[in-house]
Amino acid sequence: MNTMKKNIKNNYVTGVVFAIGLLSAIACTDGLDSNLNNPSALSPEQASNEFVWNGIQLNFQNFFLNVTDFGQDITRMRNLYGATYENAYTQNSFNGIWLSAYSDIMVNGNLLLSKTKENPATAEVEYNPFYQGTTKVMKAYTLMTLVDFFGDVPYAEALNPAEFFPAAQSGAVVYDSAKALLDAAVVDLAAVVTGTPKPAQDMFYGGNAVKWRKAATSLLLKWHLNRRLIDAAGSKTAIAALVAGGNLITASADDFVFTYSANSQSAPNTYHPWFYGSYLTSSGPYMSNSYMKELYDAKGLKDPRIRYYFYRQVNQPTTDVNELTCSIPVFPYTTFPPAHYPPGTAYCQLPEGYWGRDHLNFEGTPPDGLKKTTYGVYPAGGRFDANDAKPVTDQGLASGGRGRGILPFMLSSYVQFMLAEYELTLNNNSAAARVLLDQATRGSINKVINFIPSASNPSFVPSATGINNYVNVVLSRYDGAPIPPNATVAENQLDIIAKEYWVALWGNGVEAYNLYRRTGKPANMQPALAANPGHIYRSYTYPGVYIVRNNKAVQKPNNDVQVFWDTNPAGFIY
Repeated sequence: MNTMKKNIKNNYVTGVVFAIGLLSAIACTDGLDSNLNNPSALSPEQASNEFVWNGIQLNFQNFFLNVTDFGQDITRMRNLYGATYENAYTQNSFNGIWLSAYSDIMVNGNLLLSKTKENPATAEVEYNPFYQGTTKVMKAYTLMTLVDFFGDVPYAEALNPAEFFPAAQSGAVVYDSAKALLDAAVVDLAAVVTGTPKPAQDMFYGGNAVKWRKAATSLLLKWHLNRRLIDAAGSKTAIAALVAGGNLITASADDFVFTYSANSQSAPNTYHPWFYGSYLTSSGPYMSNSYMKELYDAKGLKDPRIRYYFYRQVNQPTTDVNELTCSIPVFPYTTFPPAHYPPGTAYCQLPEGYWGRDHLNFEGTPPDGLKKTTYGVYPAGGRFDANDAKPVTDQGLASGGRGRGILPFMLSSYVQFMLAEYELTLNNNSAAARVLLDQATRGSINKVINFIPSASNPSFVPSATGINNYVNVVLSRYDGAPIPPNATVAENQLDIIAKEYWVALWGNGVEAYNLYRRTGKPANMQPALAANPGHIYRSYTYPGVYIVRNNKAVQKPNNDVQVFWDTNPAGFIY
């Protein structure tokens, strides 16, 4: 069946599910229930596994995009727009996350998970370990992320049609539910055999149950690492068992990524949204000056990934104050950064046309859409930066990787960075952590520089010597050359691991946000432009759709409410 037909059927099934949920919510006991069965329409029970599953994976990628944007903005991977943290977002900013999770992924996920026996209404056997296991992985990831971002959230009552106002549960309880789903997913996926029906369009693993099982196991690693502050002994034992089990993502070929086919602009749009939103409209967000500086010169040499992460539309700084108010005709600038900025902090713009914005810059948008730095080839499928300095709109859909990007949910390098943190903080083995840091850094670089090779320019592809030089600087700093003032050896080593993980996380704000709250690293993040920007979000404000529509919901008093696994002190991050 062709893609268009599948998309139509997927949208139709989704519509059926929501329509029935809506009718159930408004129907009374006056006889209307008997009129809900339409003999001309499919019921949820008649929906095909494949069509429901297609909807779940599309909703899942949309959910990830939403949460990643917020996580990257908070952690200085992109510019966070606002004068203070309090006015950077409103409660309605988070509505999309909530609706994707509860109205889409959870509803359709529960429908698919309810199919545990053969249904005579369809031609297929309803229980299918592939669909069961993969759906549990996506549902578990969604639950974990809801807790990571919001803390206590509804779950047990959330999808009960008899409960109009579901109560929030402890984040710890919901986290445990997510773990149970992952444990069950591992079992389901191990039961997939040759001949088990699979979807024709698995945009993650092409129907490979073995790789899905590795994704589930790697998410269990993340689960235990996030909880290390509240259960160090339990996390240590569990992670050691996962390592011994040998079923983690350890190779790039097993990476848990959603891949865009980039062959349709109609619903669903199959181009990477970052590419589509920047290369066709030039309306993409500002990159972070501090993140670009980290790759530009923080180690005394350029990061091998910088030409893949970022594309410069110009190759020299602007001197037009109408384009950038902090610029003047002479570089370097004599316009001084704010007094509260530590020496060496990125400010205003960088050399060679790396044009972004500082953290919590609240200025309006000047006519710089075809000059500011934008997304490169990785992971958005944009252009490789070969010093060509052309506006992104001059080739549109033909640019660079042509939008064939990915969403990096969990990579082998992420697993190695997490294991390095485990070895250092839980296993007291700095030597093992160093080996993993080496492997993770190289793995990240190799993943990036081998991404869509046809889009790169061989003259600018990093050499083996260049990569070795970069890694050697990282390892030298890990070994203590030099240790920052007022830092212990262990603190310095954790900072080096976290900083390299942060750099490798381009495209994944979920893990960046978790890393920052869990470790307080990277240290010395760029401060806000304002000296008193308020308190950073230790968890996000509850969405308006939840607060306004649920009479049991209570909005948080401020940004300081911490999720259950974050036991670090107040003011730990800024």
